[in-house]
Amino acid sequence: MNKNKFKKSIHNGLNGYDVNLKFVISWYQNIVNSLKQIKEKSKNIKHPRHLGDFLEDEISKIIIDLLPQQYSVEKGFVLNNFSAVSQEQDLLVIDGSLGSSICKTDQIGYYPVESVIASIEIKSNLNLQELRKCLVSCVSVKKLYHSGFEYQDTKEKRLFYGIFAYTRKL
Repeated sequence: MNKNKFKKSIHNGLNGYDVNLKFVISWYQNIVNSLKQIKEKSKNIKHPRHLGDFLEDEISKIIIDLLPQQYSVEKGFVLNNFSAVSQEQDLLVIDGSLGSSICKTDQIGYYPVESVIASIEIKSNLNLQELRKCLVSCVSVKKLYHSGFEYQDTKEKRLFYGIFAYTRKL
């Protein structure tokens, strides 16, 4: 490589970026397609509880693949050091480095608020009544926050609360 090509190559290397996000777009499109397939498969499930369990389980599989290994996706309740308990949460993202279940069956667990990173409600159809239920459920978790716990990563822990719905009628 001659001196001019070298200088040009260094200049381009320092001042330009080869940005190609097609693989990211493709990856997320696959996730969207998976969610569409879940909704399609669920059309024949008529019982509300069975439908909810199916949607929660399938979305849980997608979410767990997106998270680092120290996290798990569980279903259950959140509690604090005063033994106050939240309403049942569809999906909880648990940071295993901050704690594990207090007690657990095959399907439901009780998790200390310190270990909960996120709570996600799953709805096949979100209407105003279901939205209100989700918000009450959110409050039942948020009120458990224990400010005296020392978090390693930050002085202030933030709990994410989300609602995932396949359709909405608000």
